[in-house]
This record gives sequence, C-alpha cells and structure tokens, in this order.
Amino acid sequence: MFVTKDDRISANQAMASMTCTTLGAGLLVMPRILIQDVGTPDVWLTLLLTGILVVLALIFFIKLSQKFPEQTLYQYSSKILGRPLGNLVCLLFSLYLLLTSAYELRILAEVIVFYLLEGTPKWAIVIPFMLVSYYLLLGGVNAMMRLFQIVLPITIIIIIIVYGLSFSMFHIDNLKPVFGSGISPVFNGSIHSFNSFAGYELVAIYFAYMNEPKKAIKSFAIGLGLVVVIYLIALILVIGSLSLEAGMLSTWPTIDLVRNYELKGFFFERIEILFLVIWVMQLFCAFSSMYYGASLGLSHVLGNKKRPILLGLLPVSYIFTMVPRNINDITVLGYVISYYCILLFIIALILFIVYSFRKRVISHV
Repeated sequence: MFVTKDDRISANQAMASMTCTTLGAGLLVMPRILIQDVGTPDVWLTLLLTGILVVLALIFFIKLSQKFPEQTLYQYSSKILGRPLGNLVCLLFSLYLLLTSAYELRILAEVIVFYLLEGTPKWAIVIPFMLVSYYLLLGGVNAMMRLFQIVLPITIIIIIIVYGLSFSMFHIDNLKPVFGSGISPVFNGSIHSFNSFAGYELVAIYFAYMNEPKKAIKSFAIGLGLVVVIYLIALILVIGSLSLEAGMLSTWPTIDLVRNYELKGFFFERIEILFLVIWVMQLFCAFSSMYYGASLGLSHVLGNKKRPILLGLLPVSYIFTMVPRNINDITVLGYVISYYCILLFIIALILFIVYSFRKRVISHV
C-alpha cells in the first residue's frame, strides 16, 4: 500500500505538482523544435492544439483513477490486467519516467555549461542535482509537495517579469500571415510537441494521495492549463520578438529572447541570470517528481521499500542522463519521449476498456 494517512496532498498542492512537473525543459527547447517542424508563423496553433489534447488526456487519466480510490496506476493496473501484465505496465511507466527525468536533467546540464559554468564537466552538475533530489525524496511526497508550493509562486512572478520586458521587442507582423500555407502545417509538429508536457501522466499517481478527490479534475487541469499558457506565450514572444527564422536557428530560443532584452535594458542588464536561476529550481522540481514516480513503480514490481529503490536507481538515472552525445541526440530522445507519451495514453485506454468490459460481464452474471 503506497498511500498512508500522512501522505495526503491538498487541492492546491495537486495543482502545484502538475505545474512543477510539466514546466521544465520544454520551455527552452519547445520553440525551436516546433518552429522547425511546422515552419510557418501558425506554429502557436500547433502548440495550442497539443495543449488541448494533453488536458483532455489528463482528464481521462483522472476518470480512470477515480474508479480505484486511493490506488495508484501501479496498483490498479495489476487488478485490471493481472499481475504479470500489470507489472509490465509498471515497468513501461517507470522507464518512461526515468527517460523523461534524464532528458530534463541533461538539458539542465547543457544550459548551465553553456551559459553559467563554461568548461564545467557535465557530471559535476548532474551528480549533485541527483543527490539533492534523493535527499528531498527521502522525506516522501509531502516534502516534495511543500517544495512545489514554494517554487511555483516565485516561478510565476519571474516569468511575468521576463515576459513583460520581452513585449517591448514584440512585432505582431512576425506572426503573419495566418494559414498562409494552409492548415496542414499546423498538424505537422503536434506529435513532437507532446514531450513538452511529459510527466502529466503522474496524475495517475498523485490522485491517490489527494485528500479531496472530487477536486482532482479542477486542480490538475488548472495546473496543466497554466503550463499551456506559459508555453504558448513563450512561443509567441520568440516568433514576435526574434522572428521565425531566428527561432528556428537558435538552440535555446527562449533564453536568447531574454538575453536580447539586455542589449536595450538599463536596469535589468543580467535578467537572463534571474530567469535561469528560477528555471533551474523549476527543473529540479520536474526531475524530482518524475524520479519519485519511477521509484514507486519499481518498488511495486519488486516488492521492496521505496528508499532502497530511490538509491539504487541513481546510477541508472545517471547513465540515461549521460548517454546522449550532443544536442542532436538529446533532440532524438525528446522525440522518443513524445511517442512514449502516446503509447502510455493507449495503455491507459486499454486499461479503461478492459475494466469496463469486465465490469459489464460481472454485472450480467
């Protein structure tokens, strides 16, 4: 049994958990990937479409979890499919979370080395982050949720400041023409943009901890909707302020957007440092959330306590983080995660269909 009386989260903590889990590396890499895939100013419509689909998928996961109160996906998947297939689902979900957490952490290391600590070995950034996260997670889900509640308001304030300053360089003409190449390009980048919202599936874990399950849809949907809005504004600002071509060629267009303001600023001359500091905090939250979810899955399959699994997974997570050789490999990993997101939704759909079928058969017996 994963959930105890002490492991309870409020509706506000549920909202913060969803925002802090999904608001991570996507803020930096999503504009470039989407612009390259779509190639037109309508790229923001692609992101909006993906955001709507992900919110609907989130609601579906909640509806499925509501059938099994106080149980995580790891527990009720075994009840629906049986122990062997249920364990397979647990392993697939845990692997997904490990890959996604490694993706987040590797991008963190790349950005820190490029902008803040040039020449620093990546392992010297990755290992301390993993150890601090491990120490946090020893306190359980409550310690993690309290951190989310502290970091989220600071993140929102900094993002509002950064976005507000960036509007001074915004040119609406860069977003024109709308549907200049037809509507088909809007759908081109939808699949590859799913990884920007990776981790929303953890709602199937955190729902079991809620002390007010009836507020789950509202809380989690607001948390994810906030991420959609933040991403959408970032993408529009990148295109409107830097141009479509600049966003396509830049490795980290969102950071370049922030850095571009300092050339014209007089007080916020190093505002990108402020942005990067809060982004590092945010990405730490995302990594911790996904790593915790992966450890829960493996502890369920192996029947071990969470603490040994948390420690034992550290070397595996480190290997996953360091495997990509360059930015191109990291981008490919992001594509893999996007397809993995779709696979997990299909698995959740199968779980719901099997559950509904078995319930109907039993009711007719």
